[in-house]
Amino acid sequence: MEEITYYKLDDIVRNNGKTTDRTWILVKTDVYDVTHYMKDHPGGSELVEEYAGKDATSAFHEAGHSSDARKQLKALKIGELHPDERGNNVKKPTSKVKSENEPPSEKNRNFLDIISCGLCGRN
Repeated sequence: MEEITYYKLDDIVRNNGKTTDRTWILVKTDVYDVTHYMKDHPGGSELVEEYAGKDATSAFHEAGHSSDARKQLKALKIGELHPDERGNNVKKPTSKVKSENEPPSEKNRNFLDIISCGLCGRN
């Protein structure tokens, strides 16, 4: 059985790419180090920076990611949010009905939209 590393919310906030050289995000209760992924992000690093050190759960779920995008994110997982800090501190994904073939609007575009299915590059 693999040992789980737990992080506090303060750890995630501190690793925002500004106060440390690491960039972490939180999706549900999983912590991801996206530091090296940022330079390869198809939409540019600024989309990742928007959620650096923050909870990206809603943005991730609203983007409607492909299984390939979920696999990419899974490979970046470094741990989980400490159980004592789960619950009201973590945003629940919002349900939004969206067509599979509908690209996100420019207004609602976020860094995770890009890796979802290739529709994000459409104008």
